[in-house]
Amino acid sequence: MKPTPAFRALFTLLLAGGLLALWAGVQQGYSIRLNPGYTPHVFLRSPNLADALSYPPPAPPKADTVLRQLLAEQRKQKTDSTKTKVKRDTLNIQASIRLENPDDEGHYALDDFFSALEQVEHPQVADTVPLVRIAHYGDSQIEGDRTSVFLRWNFQRKFGGRGVGYLPVFEPANHHSVKTTHSENWKRNTIFFDKRKTGDYGISGVVFRYPPADKGKATQAFVGMEVDTKRTRYDRLQLWWGGPAAVDFELGLSVADSLVWEDTLRTDGAFHTTTIPLAANSEKFELWFTGPSPDVYGVALDGKRGVQLDNFPLRGHSGGGLLTMDEAYLREQVDKLNTRLIILQYGGNIVPYDNEDFTFYEEALLRVLLRMKRVAPHASILVVGVGDMARKVGEGYESYPSVPKIRDAQKRAAKRAKCAFWDLYRAMGGEGSIIAWANNDPPLAASDYAHLDYPGQRLIGDLLFKAMMHEYGLYLNRLEAERAADVTPRPQ
Repeated sequence: MKPTPAFRALFTLLLAGGLLALWAGVQQGYSIRLNPGYTPHVFLRSPNLADALSYPPPAPPKADTVLRQLLAEQRKQKTDSTKTKVKRDTLNIQASIRLENPDDEGHYALDDFFSALEQVEHPQVADTVPLVRIAHYGDSQIEGDRTSVFLRWNFQRKFGGRGVGYLPVFEPANHHSVKTTHSENWKRNTIFFDKRKTGDYGISGVVFRYPPADKGKATQAFVGMEVDTKRTRYDRLQLWWGGPAAVDFELGLSVADSLVWEDTLRTDGAFHTTTIPLAANSEKFELWFTGPSPDVYGVALDGKRGVQLDNFPLRGHSGGGLLTMDEAYLREQVDKLNTRLIILQYGGNIVPYDNEDFTFYEEALLRVLLRMKRVAPHASILVVGVGDMARKVGEGYESYPSVPKIRDAQKRAAKRAKCAFWDLYRAMGGEGSIIAWANNDPPLAASDYAHLDYPGQRLIGDLLFKAMMHEYGLYLNRLEAERAADVTPRPQ
């Protein structure tokens, strides 16, 4: 009797499974890299008997102790940490989570940002202060709004603000609150992949365009968004766009399959934010583009005032691509958006390269920091150091020895550029902490011993916010002392 298709499929699966089991038995613990030349690294590793029978690898006792302390402190301050007036004598903070905010002749690295926050809090001027933006740059550690969402939530809870901020036309990771759809003709260029010949990227390091249609057909593209308004609320929708040539295109807003608004816009070489008349907290909409493509950077779902944090991730990136952005055009965007704090969170993608000396990375990061200081002279810059990561060693897992070396290189670069620095590695608990975080119930880190899970992202967001509010309290105390002494504060 001739074998049926179902029988052949079952036989093929059993044969493949048998061969895989044989390979695993012969080559226990052997790894094959599936994507040579690319990051992040993807490996296929055969299991071994020890893996199958063992519990998760134990973390060093010190890392376990630090984690227990962090979680206890988080539970203690969960309800009122952002409601208390921040003062130096009322905000207790562990030394391990304090950030470095260097003093440059009386002007501290975060003073420009804190000045903007103080105005937002000031009742006499709060309603006239434009939305204060934070740009959070990073790699896959912040992809899909990871960690950014909790920093944003903390800032908006204390200083006001709504919405999730910047959203690209599309990105590799799913967003927690917004589902994006788009036509298939969009092309994405970034400062890391598919680079442009020119440096006129959006502030996120990304630009989207659609090609001309075939002869005789209209050129169109769309991006649609479905917002979970139980998770996020917003007041306004903006399109961020530009383009070097004088090109006219039509922009339309569609709600429930009906065109409710349209306008003709023209590129002129400048950066534009166009506010689109969409009802606040609309759950579903589409933006339609007709005619030659402008440079589309993305959209923003914002409140009218307060603080907004924009998530700017690029998977596999280590930060060097920021140097390829046109300096004048980036400054134009920083100024127009009122970006007052730039957070740079990189380093994870060079951890697997266990160099003895990371001076090359220190110098590369220093160039990025000095460039950003020129681009954003009225903004503060904060470097978040690399977190702990672990790898398989023998029958267990150990932290990469490169992690503290990279952290030290980042710290030196930040100090030389007079930028603030937060030691994520130390805050997590140092060597072996990623193992403790992954072993926690619920897990705070993923089983790849590199990325954080949802609860871990929240903990980091809370810790970083607390560290920043400690420094903000010191700033308020200095400001109060200046005013009490009738000393006119230095212009910000």
